[in-house]
Amino acid sequence: MIQYLKVILCSALFFSLSACAANSGQESNIKHGLKARLNTAMIYLAASQFENDCYKKEYERMVHYAALDLSLDELRSALRRVSVLIENASFKNPRQLVLCTESEFKNGTCFAPSCSPCLLDNPGPLGTGLLCRKGWTMNNKQPCCQEGGSAPCSLIKGDINVSNSILFGLDKS
Repeated sequence: MIQYLKVILCSALFFSLSACAANSGQESNIKHGLKARLNTAMIYLAASQFENDCYKKEYERMVHYAALDLSLDELRSALRRVSVLIENASFKNPRQLVLCTESEFKNGTCFAPSCSPCLLDNPGPLGTGLLCRKGWTMNNKQPCCQEGGSAPCSLIKGDINVSNSILFGLDKS
């Protein structure tokens, strides 16, 4: 009987440790995804300008903060802070735009400076809602990224991983 209880206890311990490891693996994947979005936002913001100096100062603080090994909650908080910066920034070059594939758009990972949260029932790319083009109204919500759209974000068909030889017209095939 004692041997039987030991087997049951060991089995229970094994399954709880396996569940813990699975949760840890899932948390690691979530952290990786959030960190990637934070890094992308920081890259976009580095190529941006702000209308107000307080946003520039917050961006400078975020550069140092984003480089740290942040917990899941800290990453989510950082993305909410970055969302405010994204909303109040614009690319220095007004013709610069972010290119997003259809799959990135469907996964909600497309965003660009000057996009602001407009649909709060969905977390969107930064956890603050789906993003619309600046100046949206309740009757005129335009997604930040649109097919054939202009700056700041354009949705493209297919894959954006095009070789340099094709981009610069050197591909003879």
